[in-house]
Amino acid sequence: MPILPLLLGGLLGLGLTLVVAGAVPVRPDLRAVIASARSTTAHHQETTLKTHLGVALERLAAAPWMPINAPRLALARMVPAQYVTFKLGGVVAGTLVPGLLWTVLAVLGTPVPGVLPAGLALAGGCIGFLVPDAIVRERAERARAQVREATAAYLTLVALALKSGNGLDSALVKAATIADTWVWQTIRQALDHAVLARQPAWEGLRALSRELDAPELADVADIVTTGSDGTAVAATMMARSRALRHQILAEQRTEANETSERLVIPTALLGLVFMAMLFYPVVSRLLTTV
Repeated sequence: MPILPLLLGGLLGLGLTLVVAGAVPVRPDLRAVIASARSTTAHHQETTLKTHLGVALERLAAAPWMPINAPRLALARMVPAQYVTFKLGGVVAGTLVPGLLWTVLAVLGTPVPGVLPAGLALAGGCIGFLVPDAIVRERAERARAQVREATAAYLTLVALALKSGNGLDSALVKAATIADTWVWQTIRQALDHAVLARQPAWEGLRALSRELDAPELADVADIVTTGSDGTAVAATMMARSRALRHQILAEQRTEANETSERLVIPTALLGLVFMAMLFYPVVSRLLTTV
């Protein structure tokens, strides 16, 4: 019995079956349709909830009793809604921790009067409300130092671009492409926004200076607008860059000296403890022999 004709006939029949099955509309599975509808509805509800929550946080951030320092938040790369979220989370955490400790002690059989946990919860809530401010302030100070260092380098790069024959706008834009850190990306975005708004590029630096409370960036715009000669502007920028670097170095030396002075007392105490541990056996033996 020939096998090849049967095999070819079977393949032909399978192909025709697949073609017919593809042409006939398939009735969807009811379970799959219901599951898809539920997932779409859940996603829509989740998106709506996030939107309402974001609006509520923004309104809370705009409240007069909520301390919002816009330049500090911009330097810390944090939006007001995120800042309010951190403060609320700190309040909740600071309030719940004493209650959890009181519950654990009560379960272990060592009950504590309820007045003490209530006072600790109040104090913890106040501390939790203030801790985000300290974190944001520290991040902003580090970011401000980075902005000043980047501005000193940016002044030098703009001056070099001007000396090489570039125009003012071209030099400002080209010098901002030297690095990819957040400071340089922010400068590039400010310049791009000014160009898209059909304004001179240095107006973007002025706006960024107001946003970050960084007068060094406004100095760049002031130097560009005070002179029409590229060579003179480049010389002024180089001089301003050197002065800014010297100022940064002087502040870093002052901070290092203050840190060294704060370490004097712990170092002295450590030396006294070491001397006491060294002479204790001798003194103890002398006292016991006497």
